[in-house]
Amino acid sequence: MHKGGYILERYTFYHRQVLINPFLLAVQLLMVSLRASSYQADQVKHDLTKPFEEAIRKTNGIVNLETTSYDGGLLMNLYYPMNYKMSKAEQDVRMTLNDAILPDRINQPTVTR
Repeated sequence: MHKGGYILERYTFYHRQVLINPFLLAVQLLMVSLRASSYQADQVKHDLTKPFEEAIRKTNGIVNLETTSYDGGLLMNLYYPMNYKMSKAEQDVRMTLNDAILPDRINQPTVTR
């Protein structure tokens, strides 16, 4: 174990799950991914994951949020109720992330369903 993260061979990553509503079992998923090749897992967690989490949590409809920060990138799983309009969720998340100020040499994140 490495300061709250995990070490698998030579790779460090941090995984965090924020369960907002544990009673909703059937969900839809949006994924946010970001490449940050010059960043170590702890840098990704501190400089990218935390600000993205805070911004995305303000969007509507999310029932669960999972993040994995690893050497060179970030993966976020955003869970929504089955009856939520995913085109709106995707648009809201994209708009929120487009407003994020990213460090130099970091591209905009990718949002996929």
